[in-house]
Formats: sequence, structure tokens, C-alpha cells
Amino acid sequence: MSEARRLHPAAIVLNVSKTLKEAFIPLILFIVLQSSNDSPWSYFELIVLGGALVLGLISGIVTWYKFTYEIDENEIRIRSGVFIKKERFIRLERIQSIDITEGIIQRLFSLVKVSIETAGSSSNGKAEAELTAITKAEAALFQTLLQASKKKQDPLMVSSSESEEEKRESAEERKLFELSFSKLCLMAATSGGVGVVLSGAFVLYTQFSEVISQYGLYNDVEELVASSIMITAGLIFFGVVIAYIIATLRIILKYAYFTVTKSGNELIISRGLLEKRRLTIPIHRIQALRIVENIVREPFGYATLYVETASGSIQNEGNANVMLLPIIKKKRIKALLASFDIDYELEVAIKHVPKRAMRRYLIRALLWNIPLVAVWFLFKPFGYVYVIWLPICIALAYAAFRTAGWNIANKQLTLVFRKFVSKQTYVVLNNKIQSLTYKQSDFQKRSRLGTINVFSKTGVGPSMGRVIDVEQGDMLAIKDWFRENHSVKKASGEQV
Repeated sequence: MSEARRLHPAAIVLNVSKTLKEAFIPLILFIVLQSSNDSPWSYFELIVLGGALVLGLISGIVTWYKFTYEIDENEIRIRSGVFIKKERFIRLERIQSIDITEGIIQRLFSLVKVSIETAGSSSNGKAEAELTAITKAEAALFQTLLQASKKKQDPLMVSSSESEEEKRESAEERKLFELSFSKLCLMAATSGGVGVVLSGAFVLYTQFSEVISQYGLYNDVEELVASSIMITAGLIFFGVVIAYIIATLRIILKYAYFTVTKSGNELIISRGLLEKRRLTIPIHRIQALRIVENIVREPFGYATLYVETASGSIQNEGNANVMLLPIIKKKRIKALLASFDIDYELEVAIKHVPKRAMRRYLIRALLWNIPLVAVWFLFKPFGYVYVIWLPICIALAYAAFRTAGWNIANKQLTLVFRKFVSKQTYVVLNNKIQSLTYKQSDFQKRSRLGTINVFSKTGVGPSMGRVIDVEQGDMLAIKDWFRENHSVKKASGEQV
């Protein structure tokens, strides 16, 4: 493929739908607010709105027409722009990964979206290039060219005929993990995604607050709340149940048909029901492992495994922090990692923070939550929830103390800590650590304690593992272990 090509015309629909999606809330607000006004001026505004939609459609068509791409022997060339013409040249050897996605519109036309990630895209927060509507054959050609470039072969020769060695490698592709439907439902039910749905509902509420007040709904709600606390509690419970159902369905649709396949030195993750996504992870680009056990799964021995990679961008943050095993018994992770050819030691003896650190964990919980409880107390009768909240915070602080610890096994560092309520195990090799910082506040110095922060490089910035109130001698031991291959920075700052 050397001639300039345009995207499939379905890209026009994608461009227009993206514009409408970004303008959805303002458009709805505009229409609703104008519906109560029958003046000629309001009709004129609606005409202007319709004209803007037509212009958006025309813009989508022109943008599609001006967007072309071509593949040469060593690079990909992309030309775009209506008023300001842009031309990009992407060398094949600079490409780190290719992310393939099939949205609803793409699937209607048997197309895919291809996102090209390079080292430069990781730093500037965007994918280097996106081809929103191309055929599956062209996407496969992209991957073949990328593999050929890595092997220093002629891309055009590889695209036309495979070598015997590549055929053998293709035959060796095997599925190593598949998420069953029962495990998918268990994952969705225990994901804790209710907060995402509730936060989205809050955003919609803030956008439509003027409309709600205009129709006098506030007064109706106030009368309902004042009439009975039981009715209010019932409405809150009903809202949480609806949010829970929506969050569960969202997870099922997103992670349906989740599989992990190994091909050569790469892992290929496929998932999605409505929007299919295929992500390729070079094993050598894995920087760290993160095992997460939320408060619901931990008692039953289930966990989620993430791999943090040196690729991805802020726009596609999921490419840097990849969910490799969505839900699995923790004791099975080691065996699966061995089948993936990912060499980490997970069964290590954790050295926990000293007992004298418990007081500091409890004090931190009280310092953060007592002001919040004081504010809640002003809003009776709901303020009485502090009677339950404060003991929960103390229990979580104690759990964080019991969890916190570390281990050094040869060239591997393991940190165990709690983030919010989830237990996290952060595993990183010495040569993958970007930086290590240690600090002691005045209060920590009195107790001979310190805080260790470990950073590894990913495509969206450094990922971090952190253990607070480590024994001072242990902190220095970790520092000396790291200094064998790196330099250590001593951070300044207070840590209560």
C-alpha cells in the first residue's frame, strides 16, 4: 500500500457523532430552556441551531475528504486539515503499539479503529495517530508491517507472503486466559463501579439544575423529604440500587469475551461486547505489576492483576495501566504469569511496619475525619451517620496498618499497602524503577519511622508504590538495595 487513501465514509458518521456527543448537554439545555418561550426570537434561535447542525455535518464531510494516509516502506504518512493543513510522518521503528477498537458504528460496516502509539505520544498526552474507520485487512497489514520493522525485514515482502518461521510462530499462538460468564458476573457485581455512575448523575444534575428549578421540582422534593424520613431513605436506597444495576451492566458490556492470547513476545488482550477492543502488550515493556484486592473480593481470595507498561497516553490511559486478569483467585496468579513468560516472584514473606506505627495510622484517620464528622453533625438527622462512620474509619486505618509492608527478593521489590479501602501489592524489578524517594517528617523521626515512594515509568507518567511509617532501618536497607544501580533522592516534606 503506497498510494494515498481516505478513511471509509463511515468516518463521517463518527466525526459528526463525536461533535454531537461533545455538544449534547448544551444542546439539550438550549432546547429545554427555549421550549417555554414562544416568541419569534426563540424560533429564530432554533433555526440558528439547525443551521449549526448542518454546518457540523458539512464540516465532518470536508474533514473526512481532507484526511488521507499512506504507508511507505519505512513510514506512515498522514495528511489532514481543512484550513490549516497538517502532515505527519511516523517512522515504523518508532511505533510502540497499535490498539485496535471496534465500536458500534465500525462493526456495522466491518471496520476497525486503529490508534498508533509512539514514545512521543506518551509524552504529549495523545495518540500519535488515529484512523477511525479502516478495514480489518488494513489493520492486519499495520500489525504485519510493525512486526516486520522490528525484525528488520522488508515490510512489503512480509505483507505479501509469510516466512516459514512466522507461520510457525502464528501456529504457536495460544489462548492462555478466558474470563467465563460466571466470573464476569462476579467481577461486575463486586467492581464497586457505583461511584462512577453516581458521580455521572451528579454532573448531569449540576447541568440541569436550572431546568429543575424552573419547573418547581425543588419545592416538590423538599415537601417529599419533609413528609417522612422513611420515604427519603427509600428513595436513596432505590437510587443506589438503580446505580448498582447500571454499573454492573456497564462492566459486563465492557469486559465480555475477555481473553488473553500469547503470540511470540507479545500478549494480546481482546474484550468488549458492544465495543470490541484488541490491545497488544510487548512483554519487555512491562514495568511493574499491581495486584488489587477490593474490600469485597479480599475475604474470598479474589484479586485483579494490572500490568503497568511503558506505552499509552493520557488520552488512552488504559494502554499504560492494563487489566491483565480481571478477577482471579490470588493463588493462581503466579502460575498464569509463568505461562505468560512474566518472571516475578509473588509468594514472598512480607515484613510489616512496626507496632509503634499503629498509633500514627489511627491518628491520621481521626485528623482527616473528625472535621468531616463535625460538619455532618450540623445537618440533623442525617448528621448522626457519624456514629457509624467514625468506627468504620478507625477500622480501615487499623486494616491499613496491618497490611503495610515490604519485601526484597534478589532484584525485586514488593510493597504492600492500602489505597482507600483496597489492598494493593506493587511488584517491580530494580532495573525498572525510575526513582525512589524516602522522607521523614519531624514526627516520624521521633518514632524512627519513614515513608518510601517507588516510581516506575509508564506512558502516562510514573506509577507509584508507597508504604508509610516503615522502620527507619528497613527504609535505609531499601535505599541501599536500590543504590546498587541507581541514585536516590531524599524528599523533603511533612508527613503526619
